[in-house]
Amino acid sequence: MSVIRQDPTTKEWGTIAAERKRRPHGNDQHGETHSSTKESGPCPFCPGQEAATPEEVFRIPASEGTGCSVRVTSNKFPALGEMGGLARREAGPLFREMDGVGAHEVIIETPFHDRTLPLMTDREVADVLIAYQTRYRARREDPRLKYIIIFKNHGEAAGTSLAHPHSQLVATPVPPMLLRRKRRAS
Repeated sequence: MSVIRQDPTTKEWGTIAAERKRRPHGNDQHGETHSSTKESGPCPFCPGQEAATPEEVFRIPASEGTGCSVRVTSNKFPALGEMGGLARREAGPLFREMDGVGAHEVIIETPFHDRTLPLMTDREVADVLIAYQTRYRARREDPRLKYIIIFKNHGEAAGTSLAHPHSQLVATPVPPMLLRRKRRAS
């Protein structure tokens, strides 16, 4: 289970999630030439590999009636989880921490392993944006969550561990310091 810990010098909160180091890396079965951003075995985000990902929380069916255009699952290696409480506790003489409560989802943008956003049709891009909006609104309903961000890593240097086009949603109980300052100032 992850924890959210406060830095005593900056008062900023950060997540410590040991599970994240188990994310996949290895050989890509699609012939991609991404340095270590390669899957070992079949890509878990490609059609037919749905059993390799957690259960879907949302999907947009494909326009031709079979499969899906976009699917959303919980992250198999989440930084934050649904379980736990928001009670803050002392963690030694320096730190305050709380359970790593939150949400971490993967938005699988397309069934096609090599179709990035610039190569998608207008309808496919619209489906990705609808998935973003739908999942954001769903997570906003949880009163424990105060900050929701949707982001996309692109390439190994940005932290991508799978080449298949996907984005992530992370929702936390503590907004970043910059947003807390702006809120106080307003």
